[in-house]
Amino acid sequence: SDSGKEWSFLPIGAISDSDTIMDISAIDSNQVYISGTFGIMHTADHGLNWEKISETGTSPAHSITTIGSLNLWAYLADASLRYTYDAFASMNTASVSSPVSDMTVTAISMLGDKENGALSFTSGNKTIPGGILFTNDGGATWEEATTPYKVVVNELSFAGTRH
Repeated sequence: SDSGKEWSFLPIGAISDSDTIMDISAIDSNQVYISGTFGIMHTADHGLNWEKISETGTSPAHSITTIGSLNLWAYLADASLRYTYDAFASMNTASVSSPVSDMTVTAISMLGDKENGALSFTSGNKTIPGGILFTNDGGATWEEATTPYKVVVNELSFAGTRH
């Protein structure tokens, strides 16, 4: 609450000490989503109470991003890229054509227009150890971004509402 000058430990009773939080996405100071080995959790009261998002099942979630309070994207450990337009009341699966067979998404970021976005990935492939895929049609198709080097990207983020 003080721009990061002081931090407090926030216990989340629904996850254990052996769980790992992999990503966090805040909608505002009240609503926050976290993803990790436990799946996806949500708070609507500054982290005082947390609920598990059961629609994602028991699969760990590597990455999550929010666009307002209703549109969310998550990459699950079962290699599915899931999204919702109704705060996980229903889920859709986006089809991603991967340039490698063992792609793991490390981050997802979508612009507020809900059409343009990107995801970063890693792989065990020495020729393509990682990269960026982008979409211009709300996740219906994904294309590999041309980068000067094949590198591992662990995080990416867009700001704003348009390209």
